[in-house]
Amino acid sequence: MYCKVLKKFLLLQCRCFHVGMSAPFPSGKHRLILSKNKKESMNVENAKSQMRKGMLEYCVLLLLSREAGYANYIIGRLKEAELIVVEGTLYPLLTRLKKDGLLQYEWRESTQGPPRKYYALTDEGRAFLNELDGAWNELAHTVSILKEYEPQKFATIEGAAVNVVPAAEITEVPAEIGPNDSVASPDAKAPTTK
Repeated sequence: MYCKVLKKFLLLQCRCFHVGMSAPFPSGKHRLILSKNKKESMNVENAKSQMRKGMLEYCVLLLLSREAGYANYIIGRLKEAELIVVEGTLYPLLTRLKKDGLLQYEWRESTQGPPRKYYALTDEGRAFLNELDGAWNELAHTVSILKEYEPQKFATIEGAAVNVVPAAEITEVPAEIGPNDSVASPDAKAPTTK
């Protein structure tokens, strides 16, 4: 299940950068480059929302791995981390995680108001979170590679590294090389015949 969520996140991450999100500011926030097409900027907002939804389950489990917490506490911590979430989103998620055996809860008396339902990870929830941690590390590595991607200067053809020269940089072809000839390195030995 987490693979689907992470693949969707990666797809949406790539789409966000394609439609105009700039690199992060030093504050860590992203600046949205608004286009003249309102529909396109709405798609960016939708993509950002989907990215947050895809990460919500992981973030809730991560938060509850540190200490048990009640719904408003969880919402507060997620908002502090700038992962905006509302009760209408969190409660169904907590219910599903409980039903899946990843969370357990207990009622605790409160000094302010009625008793509160405190959620904590089960052993199964901790194991699931460990798998998500591994998947997150892989995903972060993949996104890092994609963000730093530059066209390859070398290509591999049938296992041999070949220097790729853009056509614009080719000024002339040596006369001894014909259109159907292959070029070997100067160190290569010619095949011998017996």
